[in-house]
Amino acid sequence: METIWRQKPSQLLTKEQYEEKLKRDSEYEIAVQNIYTNVSLTAEKKKSQKDVLWNNYFEWAKKFGLYEEITPIQQLTEIEISLNSQLERVNLIRAELNKPLLQITEKKA
Repeated sequence: METIWRQKPSQLLTKEQYEEKLKRDSEYEIAVQNIYTNVSLTAEKKKSQKDVLWNNYFEWAKKFGLYEEITPIQQLTEIEISLNSQLERVNLIRAELNKPLLQITEKKA
């Protein structure tokens, strides 16, 4: 499992980050529109140029603090919390229906 990057919610950004994000988002969208309205470019070239724009934007956004790095351990923790929460809800319904409750056990490798 690899480290992933997740966009931070807007409410967690500073005013400066949020304003710069809006500016860069707008510039990115305009640049993409310009690529796709350029009739002299092939579909492959348009995609290639859009990919370059995105990669540049994404690298800037990570450096500017708009994305957070999520390690494999963090991903596992979040997924396990979600799984346990779902299991609790499932077991509430199963209990109302007089069905045996489910449980998760860790399997030894």
